[in-house]
Amino acid sequence: MSGTDQERETRLHQIVFRWTDHHLLGGRGIGPVGTSLDERGLAEWSALLDNGDLVSLVRRERPAVGLLRLRSRPDRAALVRVDTVPASVRGSHQTQVLLGRADVLTARLALELMGWSGWLRAEDGPLADPRLPAVEPDDLAGELRTPEHPDPAEVAALVRHVLRHPEENFHFAGARSDPYALAFGVAAVLDVSVMVEGDVRAAGARPQVVVTGEKVKLHASGWSKKTPDPARAPLAEHEADVAELVRTALAAAAGSPPLLSGDSMTSWIADLRFRERGLYQFLMDVLDGDPEAARHLAEADTLRWMRDGLGGLGLSELIRLCRDWGRWHRADARATALLRDHVVARALDWEEDRERDELCHEARRLFSPSTGIVPTPRREAEVKAVRSRLGELWRAAEGVRNESDAVLLLARAHTLAQFSPEEFQDVVDGLKVPASTLVVAANAFAGRHGAEGFRRSALTALRGYRASHEERPGIRAALVETDFLLDALRTEGMEERADVIENLLLCGYGGPEENKADGERPRQLYRDLSAILHKPGLAFVLPGAARVIGAPRVQLRLWRGLRDTRAAREADVLLDGVAEHVMAELPASPDLRAFRERLADLTDLLSADALPKDRFQRLCQDNAYFQEPMTGYHRGNSGRTRAADIIRAYADLFWLANGHPPDQDRTRCLPDPEVRALFKARSDGGSQYYLLAVIRVSRTVFEPTRLSEMLWEKVSDRAREKVRAEPELAALVGEPPLTNRDRRAETGGGPGRGVFRALGSLRSKENAPSREDAPGPENAPDSWFADYTAGSGAPAAAADRDPSAGWDQNMGLEGAGAEQDHQGARSPARTGGTESDRLGPWAREKSWMEKSAGEQWSENSRGLVIVTVLAVLVVVVVLAAWWILAVVRAPVPGPAEPSPAPAASRSAESDTSASPADDTNPRPSQSEETP
Repeated sequence: MSGTDQERETRLHQIVFRWTDHHLLGGRGIGPVGTSLDERGLAEWSALLDNGDLVSLVRRERPAVGLLRLRSRPDRAALVRVDTVPASVRGSHQTQVLLGRADVLTARLALELMGWSGWLRAEDGPLADPRLPAVEPDDLAGELRTPEHPDPAEVAALVRHVLRHPEENFHFAGARSDPYALAFGVAAVLDVSVMVEGDVRAAGARPQVVVTGEKVKLHASGWSKKTPDPARAPLAEHEADVAELVRTALAAAAGSPPLLSGDSMTSWIADLRFRERGLYQFLMDVLDGDPEAARHLAEADTLRWMRDGLGGLGLSELIRLCRDWGRWHRADARATALLRDHVVARALDWEEDRERDELCHEARRLFSPSTGIVPTPRREAEVKAVRSRLGELWRAAEGVRNESDAVLLLARAHTLAQFSPEEFQDVVDGLKVPASTLVVAANAFAGRHGAEGFRRSALTALRGYRASHEERPGIRAALVETDFLLDALRTEGMEERADVIENLLLCGYGGPEENKADGERPRQLYRDLSAILHKPGLAFVLPGAARVIGAPRVQLRLWRGLRDTRAAREADVLLDGVAEHVMAELPASPDLRAFRERLADLTDLLSADALPKDRFQRLCQDNAYFQEPMTGYHRGNSGRTRAADIIRAYADLFWLANGHPPDQDRTRCLPDPEVRALFKARSDGGSQYYLLAVIRVSRTVFEPTRLSEMLWEKVSDRAREKVRAEPELAALVGEPPLTNRDRRAETGGGPGRGVFRALGSLRSKENAPSREDAPGPENAPDSWFADYTAGSGAPAAAADRDPSAGWDQNMGLEGAGAEQDHQGARSPARTGGTESDRLGPWAREKSWMEKSAGEQWSENSRGLVIVTVLAVLVVVVVLAAWWILAVVRAPVPGPAEPSPAPAASRSAESDTSASPADDTNPRPSQSEETP
């Protein structure tokens, strides 16, 4: 709007109508002779005012003064004064009009301007200067004069008529008071259009009240003629209220607006009635469907009364109002906004009160539902009021209120406004709510009826929270206090639970890269989770923990703690990456204890199907089953490492390398092909520990196998003696089988002891040096074993001479193996390409066994012949004696019958000539033989 247009809106314009031969519109007669309007405005208003003839005088000696509101221009009002031209022979009149906005010009102002200096003297003819100035409303303030006070009772009677029938047009006449004063009294109370001592011809500009001193007939019809008689006025029950209203209006200063205007004028009586009953009962009447009360609520005065009176209602009354407000489908928007703003101020408070909580719950009906990410303007205005109140309380109590108070306030705000997750996220960001408070909030309302929305909004806010390093201790403390939100997350989906937990663990314990460098936080997480191992719902914490911990040892410890819980199956996720870490640590184990600990870790991984069997088998094969580190563990500890521990470590390793869990009870054994592969993997100069461990896994505790007995042939005499002497070792690997020498020694202890000693002496003289006294191994090397056992090593005697050698070395477990390997280095497999070399290790085994049997027979044949001859002589002597005795006693002598050789001697011969190595294939165990 331009400056000129704005001036036209705020200023009052003038038009003067007179009798003239040539007025401004170009005619003769009554017409405009002066104005502050432009030509277009003058023509428009001249037509609306009937060229000054709109108002006629009732009494020529008295001016007609009043305020007119034209139906065609409801936003404009016309303040009119009509005076008779005293010297006019035609009986003409002069009409002067002030035009302005309807909210500026009132009937009271028109009557207070009766003495304004701007009124022109009534004359005929044109004006000397037709251009009149526009009038500023503020310039009129100094010229306002209040007319003499009328009779208040007459004014009250007229006001009661208007209030009772505000839609009618009244003609008041016959009053004792001056008509101008009486009209002023009515105009001071009611904002109505009034004309005094004038008659308006046009129906479109008819005033609501016409006051005349005498009873006259007006031109138009339809007037409700009343006299200001209090006894005949309606609303007698409100007489005192109206009288008080009149006294207040007449006592107001000049320029004051009317007390009742617009809609309030029509509802003042109803307002009186409703106010007598109180605001609460009035609002309940509205909610109960009273149409008059509903119409009255829409009035501006009623809304002001409601705004001022809500503070006097109690919490219980507000709760009932909010509960019933939702049933009012056509609730007034302004009244709803007033009630909502008041409830927000009363309900959102730090004080813990059940009535306030209930008020928040019931006041949800005053808020429109959330529409999603983009709120409607109405919803945005509603949420803004809640945010404003929250921010005010939050800033005022910063550093004073504890975490529980903050949770209570957030919960009330969410319950009241029914925030969507996006809206609650904005609230949290605006208030800078810490994550620890959100954790406590989500857990505090877990499982509470009606609080699901707040819990989910808090979890959604935690899902994307980004915490600083300073917040981590608080977040960890909150997680421990709330059992890692197990109860709050129980009803959420799998994806939501995983995202919330993982983000919280990242916020509280850091990321995996940080935890790899600093192991304290993973250990702290392990301690915190250990306190809730048996809590239901722990399973969905584990995936996030596995991604955050970053320390395989901690992951493995946590998994072990969960093996006996309900989350055992889900705990396998903690083992991701652990097997690779343990397998990488195994070759670098500093001692046997650490080596066995890692084997125990691998056993647990195998039980959880988390051990890559093929990769671990290749690792063992590439490192020759760690024979070199194992030898170092023994030698580096100067005998402090027990032989039984090394054998157990080897045996566990063999089981794991073949994809089986270790069998500590020895109720099962490895299949023969796997045992043979282990024996082949024995390195050059390998210790007897390795060989004894292979024997351990090749047999059960119940009985040996043919293969285990064959493997004993490779064990040194000292090792055998040590196993027999130590019950622990015998329990580990079984009792060593008897050799031929052991059997001969046992046989030499019988009745033919002297003979066998002589035979032994004779054999030792003939075959010196004997096999037992030879510096080499007890058993002759063969081409098959020599391929995997040949090597160089210190002889047993050297170990005996070394005072610093270990306890097991002194017992021959290391040196005997070395001697045997040294002797095996001269086997045909090392020196030439014979037929047995081309046939392979098992053909060489068979040829060695046949050769061994032949050597044993040639060595023992001479002694066996002597024993056989002596046995035959003894039998012959016995038979001869028996025969002689029989002949002497018999009455009739008969010929003697020869007796066959005893079966016992033949079995003895076969036993002495037999060798455990006669069979080329291993003998099956008792469980495999047919009874």
